[in-house]
This record gives sequence, C-alpha cells and structure tokens, in this order.
Amino acid sequence: MAKKTINIIVDNSGPSINEVTQIPLIPCENESVTINALIDDKLSGVANVTLHYKIDDVWKSLTMFLSGNIWTATIPGKKAELKLNTISKPTINSETKP
Repeated sequence: MAKKTINIIVDNSGPSINEVTQIPLIPCENESVTINALIDDKLSGVANVTLHYKIDDVWKSLTMFLSGNIWTATIPGKKAELKLNTISKPTINSETKP
C-alpha cells in the first residue's frame, strides 16, 4: 500500500486592514455613512467581515459586503462614534501528495 503525505498549514495571523475610508468624511445629522476597507488575508482568505460601531454608548454591528476587492457597509444616518473591527473566518489548507 502506498503511503500518502498530508501537509497542513495553520494560519495564526490575522487579516490586514488597509485603505479605510469614510464617506462622507464629515456627515450631516441623519446622513448615512459608508465605510470602505481593503481587507485581505493572503494565506486563509477572508470569508466575512463585521463592522462594529457605537451610537449613544450602544454597540451595533453590520455585515460588510465585498464589492470588487473592497469590503463596504453603510451605517444608517445618526450621530455616531465609529470603531472598525473585522472578523475573518480562517480556513485550513491541506494538500495531499502521492
């Protein structure tokens, strides 16, 4: 019986978050705010991203959506203090060689 080798790579690093933008930069009262970010994990990939933000000391969250290579979410219009946090779902890559 032939032996098979299985290589397993575990990715312990988090995703990189770059080019974060807020549009509009200074929103008017009740104006929605769109947050864009380039979020990547070269080894595992990014399965999903959640934006956490705070309004009146209450934390809320929105699922960000991938558009091209940019993750985006729109916060409903209100006066808000923003904090960006991402959650990525790492995958284990395995390769079987004869």
